[in-house]
Amino acid sequence: MSLDHTNVSLLLDTSGSMDGKKLADLKTSASTFVYIMKRKDGLALIDFNRNANYLYPPTNTGMKLIPVDDPKVVQDAAVEKIESLQDQGTTNIKEAIEYGENQLKHRNSNNHPKNMVLLSDGQYNTGGNPVPDLPEEIKIHTISLGNNSVNQIIMKEIAMKTGGVYHHSTTPADLVEIYNACLGDTNVSLVLVNQRIILEKYQPRIIPAEYASGSKMLECSVYWENENVRYTPDIPSGNQINVSFNGPDGEIEQVVPYAKGDRFVIFKIPVSNAGQYNATVWYTGDSKLLTTLAFFDPNQSVIQLHAEATSDSKSGMGNIEILANVTEEDKKIPATINVSLEYPLISVEEALKGNHSKSDKYKPDVSYQGSNGEVQLLEPKLGNKRDHLEIPVSYRPVFLKNLKNNTKKGEVKTQISGAYILRITAHGVSPKTKEPFTLTRRVSINVE
Repeated sequence: MSLDHTNVSLLLDTSGSMDGKKLADLKTSASTFVYIMKRKDGLALIDFNRNANYLYPPTNTGMKLIPVDDPKVVQDAAVEKIESLQDQGTTNIKEAIEYGENQLKHRNSNNHPKNMVLLSDGQYNTGGNPVPDLPEEIKIHTISLGNNSVNQIIMKEIAMKTGGVYHHSTTPADLVEIYNACLGDTNVSLVLVNQRIILEKYQPRIIPAEYASGSKMLECSVYWENENVRYTPDIPSGNQINVSFNGPDGEIEQVVPYAKGDRFVIFKIPVSNAGQYNATVWYTGDSKLLTTLAFFDPNQSVIQLHAEATSDSKSGMGNIEILANVTEEDKKIPATINVSLEYPLISVEEALKGNHSKSDKYKPDVSYQGSNGEVQLLEPKLGNKRDHLEIPVSYRPVFLKNLKNNTKKGEVKTQISGAYILRITAHGVSPKTKEPFTLTRRVSINVE
């Protein structure tokens, strides 16, 4: 099967529960996905609430090909439709999948992958159970948003039965990172870097990526949380953000954004040599800024990062096992692999269960990251009058041991139920081309 082009139906939940920030972050995430897609890729947008709707193209006529000569015409038209979405009604996942399948089947392209990316924040409550009637030969990559446990189970089952990848997002702020990961899952592009960072005033951050393929283009997307911040190509001032690039041959002259929105900017950077490329992000606002930066290689390198996670936990107690390896032309190769585990979001009350120190006088010495990226101290006393506050997600590295045939294995003990997120990065040197590479993956696993 050729990976030069791919076909993707994006299924977008616009039910009534997707109001406010959920819908805003969905629009941004889906828009960045569309702008990273390649020439000759097939695109279809389906929005769904009580019923599904052919959003783009607006009729049941198949995929819209992104043209070779002027791809942005189609991408701009699709993004305009995404920006018009409004939340209303119930959740009909089954019909959304049927509509997505219809568009993909119209695409007479058996040699190219067919994928759906399905996002939903709630349990299906219209149209019936989607699982018994899932399509064949179409991978459905799923994103469950929020803490609806039934939704997580259904979304995981849909992905597993179709050969797709399951992702979980506790908060809408994770959606851009997940949609970036889905660009790799759907064979649109190879994800080199997919990193969340917190920017502070006058403190530039440099994010590197090793580019090893033979194409002439490197792509970069930058997303920021605060809608009042604007991108500038010049020296930033006030609530502004600037991005510049350099490569093996030094600084790259100012790169004009390929596309930009209220909270994102996309760059397509012409490159001539393999090696390390850096993005320097500079911000001048007063408050901290949660940002997600990703590098993509549209050439679809033959080097791939594979990772999977399984759990034997019951009632939250047990182990998560991680297996990871890197392949070149389907042959496992040596690589340095690092894994970071993100624990589920829990309340202070849950954290104190069984803790003998719980009392009205107890004040936790923990911090959490607010929606604006600020790190704050949990001040309220705990006891009968305590407020319900959430301890932020915590992270820890996972120790990996070497197995035979260049495979790494790690194990982590779990003590609470919820969605755990694994962020896997790999770097090394290609045995075939002798060029360095970097790769990244995001894996979600639910612990019951």
